[in-house]
Amino acid sequence: MQRKLLSIQIFIYFNLIVKCSTGQDVKTWRSSMNFNDVRNWKNGKIPCSNQKVIFPSETPVAIFMPEVLQVSEMLLPMNGELVFPENAVLKIGGGLEKGQCPNDDAEFIPRMDFWYDPSNWNITSSRAFPKKVSTRNSAVPHAFQIPCPMDEAWFPADTTFRAHVIYPMTRVSKIYIGNKDSYQEYNQDKFDMLIRSDTGKLLFPDFPRFRISESTCTDVTGCECGNEGHEVLPTICKFEVPCPELSCSDPIKVVGHCCPMCAAKITFKYEWSFKMDGLMQMYDKYLTTEKFQQVESFTSKLSTRHIQSIFVDNSPGKQLANEVVLMIFDALETASTTGSNPIGIREPKLDMSTLWNSKDDNYGNYTGTSGMSSGSVAAVIMAIICAILAIAFFIYKKRQIPGFSFARFDLRGEKIELELGTTPHEELEPEESPRSSKSEEKSKAFDNPVYGTNITDEIATSSNEDNLGGKDYVENPMFMIFEDSEKKEKS
Repeated sequence: MQRKLLSIQIFIYFNLIVKCSTGQDVKTWRSSMNFNDVRNWKNGKIPCSNQKVIFPSETPVAIFMPEVLQVSEMLLPMNGELVFPENAVLKIGGGLEKGQCPNDDAEFIPRMDFWYDPSNWNITSSRAFPKKVSTRNSAVPHAFQIPCPMDEAWFPADTTFRAHVIYPMTRVSKIYIGNKDSYQEYNQDKFDMLIRSDTGKLLFPDFPRFRISESTCTDVTGCECGNEGHEVLPTICKFEVPCPELSCSDPIKVVGHCCPMCAAKITFKYEWSFKMDGLMQMYDKYLTTEKFQQVESFTSKLSTRHIQSIFVDNSPGKQLANEVVLMIFDALETASTTGSNPIGIREPKLDMSTLWNSKDDNYGNYTGTSGMSSGSVAAVIMAIICAILAIAFFIYKKRQIPGFSFARFDLRGEKIELELGTTPHEELEPEESPRSSKSEEKSKAFDNPVYGTNITDEIATSSNEDNLGGKDYVENPMFMIFEDSEKKEKS
């Protein structure tokens, strides 16, 4: 049985690589509604055998259950389905759990997984390095992480899912949904029937509009995605706010990426003699070597008649990407200046990050005109502040100024606390960050989505402001001393 499953996986992986060699990428859905997915549980842990399991009563979902399950109690949903694999074993009643097990109930919390959220997709592409099947690649811009009109969207077998599609029209080449031992392809007619069924209302609860072209990429220069345009990219970028902190101080802008990137980029214009496979063969000579195996790369054809290649460095020293990019750029520049120009490119341009923030990197020792590093400047400033506070505290202890206070800012906690000398202190709650709240529509009961045949995201922001009383400031002790001395002189 294991050999049979292994042969099926190898066959699927081989087909994915062959399909991608023509310029079409395969985007595989990552999220699931599985029982064994820790992200689906309120406490982030799979239930123990002596816990009570509570499924949502109002949100209809299909939950893929494990082969063997033992729980104390199980509260079933009003509308929903539990999908058990073949020969599954379910035991209801408390069991002996090894190790620590929480005493509270285990609550299943279905997530809101959106089609246009880049974090919900893996990619398989012949234009991505390293050569891996269905994986995350940090060099792939956000626009290309979502299925393009020429791509294939795959939903894995032995899992259930719930994909919210909020865009007016979504275009793909093919859609595959996994069954127990194989994948079933959905053309336009089959998919329209699916989303109208009870099963489809579960898998795609928004009743989305899909256009399945069933076309293949035959352009030797590659196929354009289109997601990087102004029509689709704003929807994608809603899921990438705020942008993450960067490991460099000189990030670059990448077409199709919602945020700046610490990376290297090569762009060039292409002629009609250009062949994407030829470019990938040249990249392969450099990027598949053992030295550059930690460099991730992705190449895409843009609607501006440009080719864009992104290189991201995952090595500790952050130097390998720039090293290999300089080698590749020299080769491209030489090819573009020769008379024959066999690659069919012109006007190659290079842009890369070099100022890394890590103190261990050679590029991280950037200094200003004074010759001091940013860390040294920060240390000097902190020393000055500490000296001022120490002097003020000493004066306070010496003169016993009534009502003088120090503000302690605990960066490790979520509260700011005022400590007064002899007076009671008040706790000040900081302003809360905006949190997203989402509402979902109720759906009818549904059938087995694995073995069988308009939602909106409302964001409410709230902030709490504390009243500090009639006095919204702290007296400066230096001014109080000066005022006290003046009174003594006058007297």
